[in-house]
Amino acid sequence: MTAFLAKAWEWLKKNWMWVLLPVGLLLLVFGVLKPRPKVIGSQLHDAAVAANKARAEADKRAAEAAAARDAEVKRIEAEHAESIKKLTDSQKKTVEELRTDPEALNKYLLDVGKQIRG
Repeated sequence: MTAFLAKAWEWLKKNWMWVLLPVGLLLLVFGVLKPRPKVIGSQLHDAAVAANKARAEADKRAAEAAAARDAEVKRIEAEHAESIKKLTDSQKKTVEELRTDPEALNKYLLDVGKQIRG
C-alpha cells in the first residue's frame, strides 16, 4: 500500500496541471451555474405595496357592493311577495263572490289560468 501511495505521489507531483485543470473547470462551471439571489429594488417594493393596498380597497368596495345588492334583492323579493299576496287575496275574494254563479266562476278561473301561463 505504501508503494502505491509513493507512486501516486510521484505521478501527482509530475502531472499536477492535468489534475488541477479539470478541477478548476468544474469549480468554474458550478460557480457560473449557481443561482444568485436577486435584489428587489425599492421601486418594485413600493409598487407591490401599492398593488396590495389597491387590491384591499377593491375587495372592500366589492364586499360593500355585494351587501348593497343583497339588501336590494331582499327588498325586491319582499315587494314581490307582497304584490303576489295582494293579487292572490283579490282573486280569492273574487272567487268567493262568484261562488253563486258557476259559469261566471268557471270563466274567471280560466282567465286567471291564462294570465298565469302568459
